[in-house]
Formats: sequence, structure tokens, C-alpha cells
Amino acid sequence: MFDRVENIAKAVSATDRICKEKGYEIIELDNRLSKKETMDVVLKIKIKDAVCEFQLAMKQDESRYHFIHSIYEIERSPLGCIFGSYLFMSKGFRYPLIANCRDITNQLKNSTKEEDKTIVKAAEYIVNALK
Repeated sequence: MFDRVENIAKAVSATDRICKEKGYEIIELDNRLSKKETMDVVLKIKIKDAVCEFQLAMKQDESRYHFIHSIYEIERSPLGCIFGSYLFMSKGFRYPLIANCRDITNQLKNSTKEEDKTIVKAAEYIVNALK
């Protein structure tokens, strides 16, 4: 993790130089330094047929950062909260599935987005099935 934005800028420049030398392509750069939750820069780099994410983060409370990042992975999981929960647990963070689903339900229950409503239904199903 970086302690100064200038150091992240240097790392982005070095990454750009290395990608050009290796024939890789930076296809996206997402500057999230102003977001309190993440405070990072994410580059999507195309290497042959694969696209990889390269994340450069500012120094911060690592446990909070990893928790927020894991919730982000669960929310964006194309296979829903069950697979998202598996991803969360597979990262080495011990967090029971039922507790995860309860947290998802509590966080999204008032959302008006259809996608969130679907996720809440799935999470509630899991909570009720595992009681």
C-alpha cells in the first residue's frame, strides 16, 4: 500500500512503460482515490487473451479495506450472493455464509433496484433454509 498519491502516480507510469515494453495493453484506468471506501487506482490490463486487474491502494486500515473490497465482490458477482459469498470466504476471511447473507439482507433490504431485490430474496432464502 502507498503512503502518497505521488507514489501511486509513479507506479502507474512504471506500469504503463512495462506494459508497452511487454506488448500488453492498459484498457481501463479507474481512479478511485477520492472514494473513502477504496482510495485506490485500478488498471485493467490485457495480456494476450486475458484481462487482469492491477490495484494500487493508499495506506489505510487493511482489515476494513479488505472487508469493503469483499462486499464489493459479492455485490458485483454475476452468479449472485451465493457464489459471491463463496468468493468472500475463499479469500481467507472467515465469515459464515448465514451471517454474510443476513448482512446482505440488512444492507440491501430498502433498495429500490430490481437487482438488489433479487439478491435480497436469495439471501433471505439461504437464511431461512439454514436456520
